[in-house]
Amino acid sequence: GADYANAQGCSDPHAAADIYAQQPVHLVLLELDDVDGLQVLERLKAATPADDYLSVLVVTGNVDRELRLRALQAGAGDVLTKPFDREELLYRVRNLLRTHVLHARLAEQIAVDRQTEARLRDSEERFKLAMRAADEGIWDWNIRTGSVFMSPRWKALLGYRDDELPSTLEAWTSRVHPEDLSQAMADLEAYMDGNLSTYDKSIRVRHRDGDYRWIKNRWMAVRDESGLAARIVGTADDITEDVHLRDELEHARQRAEMANRAKSEFLANMSHEIRTPLTAIIGFAEAGMDQTQQSTAERSEGLRAIIDNGRHLRSLIDDILDISKIEADRLEIEAVTVNLVDMISSCHSGVRAPADAKGLVFEVHLMPPLPRTIETDPTRLKQILYNLCNNAVKFTEKGSVRLIVSCDPPLEHLVFTVVDQGIGMTPEQLERVFEPFVQADTSTTRQFGGTGLGLSISRRLAQRLGGEIEVVSEPGVGSVFVLTTATGPLPEDNLVRDPGALAPEPCQATSSTEIPSVSGHILLAEDNPYNQKLIGMYTRKTGAEVTVVENGEQAVEEALCGNYDLILMDLQMPVMGGLEAVEMLRQTLYEGPIVALTAHSMIGDREKVLNAGCTDFLTKPVDWQALFKVIAQYLPVASERRSASDDAADDDALRVLVVRFVNQLPSTLQDVIGAADAGDWDTVRSLAHQLKGVAGGLGFPQLTDLGAEIE
Repeated sequence: GADYANAQGCSDPHAAADIYAQQPVHLVLLELDDVDGLQVLERLKAATPADDYLSVLVVTGNVDRELRLRALQAGAGDVLTKPFDREELLYRVRNLLRTHVLHARLAEQIAVDRQTEARLRDSEERFKLAMRAADEGIWDWNIRTGSVFMSPRWKALLGYRDDELPSTLEAWTSRVHPEDLSQAMADLEAYMDGNLSTYDKSIRVRHRDGDYRWIKNRWMAVRDESGLAARIVGTADDITEDVHLRDELEHARQRAEMANRAKSEFLANMSHEIRTPLTAIIGFAEAGMDQTQQSTAERSEGLRAIIDNGRHLRSLIDDILDISKIEADRLEIEAVTVNLVDMISSCHSGVRAPADAKGLVFEVHLMPPLPRTIETDPTRLKQILYNLCNNAVKFTEKGSVRLIVSCDPPLEHLVFTVVDQGIGMTPEQLERVFEPFVQADTSTTRQFGGTGLGLSISRRLAQRLGGEIEVVSEPGVGSVFVLTTATGPLPEDNLVRDPGALAPEPCQATSSTEIPSVSGHILLAEDNPYNQKLIGMYTRKTGAEVTVVENGEQAVEEALCGNYDLILMDLQMPVMGGLEAVEMLRQTLYEGPIVALTAHSMIGDREKVLNAGCTDFLTKPVDWQALFKVIAQYLPVASERRSASDDAADDDALRVLVVRFVNQLPSTLQDVIGAADAGDWDTVRSLAHQLKGVAGGLGFPQLTDLGAEIE
């Protein structure tokens, strides 16, 4: 044929083997008349590579059937007996050549298949190594044979050893959660049919302990030439902890959103609550400046309104500061000896006025035995009692409010029960009544005002005092709040069993502030203009002459050059601070009295200024009686008192200072916010320090507390 080279002939059978070894041969016509020809055939076949095929046509005139059979067994493709015609020879040659071609193609396919199998083995080994590294379980389902392989790690995910769980499809399906099984089987069928390209889902599978675990499954199909899945292999990983964590994060997110909504409502309410008293304070202060348009009674009424609104504003800010300290775990609780009856009497006095104003009866019942004294934090305990009693008055329109005090000596607990006949609360409202920023509902805020922080603060304070607050309530009937608090040890001699012995001692009247009359010269070192005028004004009330400087450097120069009986030294000033100025003066052997003025009031601060050389220590906001006492201590007594006209002029000056300070508040606030936004914390601290000192001196304690908190 055209695709084959011309045949090469030889007369020696052994020479044929040599020719075959030297060049490729597809077909050999071998004449076989004896055993020697068989040996040549065997030699040719032995020389043929395993991946090749040699077609041999034996031509023989020997009619020996056994010889012909041995030729076929030795590898001959066909046997042609002499004599033969030409057509028969060509026909058999063509058949053998076609057989050779088929064998060649088959050999090529086998080689390709072997390479494919090798790559698959390599890939499978890499896959298994990757899965072992990932610590995931492996399974392999041969769809055609039905056999299933489950790795020991896969079984371990469900709490089984390798020999404890059969590797069957039923072992998997019987453990899938009933709610997940139908969808999992539908996905498996769709994946087998090629309707799903990938599978990466999580389902619940029952663990050996009976609980369901979240198992993440990833599947991969091995498909045949027609695209049908022949095998499905996959991995499994226990993600139960991840699912639980995700659920917890979702719940936390929802709680945070609820808290943010509550805080947003709280801030909106606070904006109104704070602006309302501020409007009154600013309005009455501005009106007080125009003395020609107001009578004395109107001015007195305006001043009373300023005081009342200032106190209300302070209570709002106190609530905000308290909850901030509690949440930041910065609230300090002290334990001192407190006279119980005196404290309750103080609470009664504070609550009786608003109760009388509403026509309510406020009663206090002391149930002996009660201790004379207890170990507690009196400020915080009174804060709780005031809040509970004032709330009872606020939410009661008619009837009475009762405070019942009893004791449980064995448990070392006091029990305060506040009973009102107010609006009461539903069970749903009771569940949220102690949450911060929450009142029973928004209509409560609109009707009664307040921050929604009081009860939350009170309960946390009670817990810090070793007790708790519980409440029962019924809408339209009223509420009962029960406060318990630790008392410390209660020896028998500290218990009072006679009700008559529990009556409070009469209060002693206190005298009004006495202003000393002195003569002498005082140097005031203060950088804040408001404090310069305010402290200077009160100092001049004593008759002393006052010189004002605005920094420590000027104070040193004035003190060394002038003749001063007393130096009042602010500690935080520009150019040179107060402590540095004091140290410099003492180094020059200056021996005059120096009294520090600072908004810091911790014990460590007092020791610091005294060690620096200060003679005494006054905190801001300045207690004017304490200032007068210091002045009287260091300056000689004068022979003449100041006139009433001088005092009136000082009152006018004070009024001007108050109005200027109030009008300047928005600008000061903007400066603080701007510095905070810019990250300039030194400026924020300085502005807050100034606000704390000036506000306290002018009679705004709530702003003093706010400045201290910011600082």
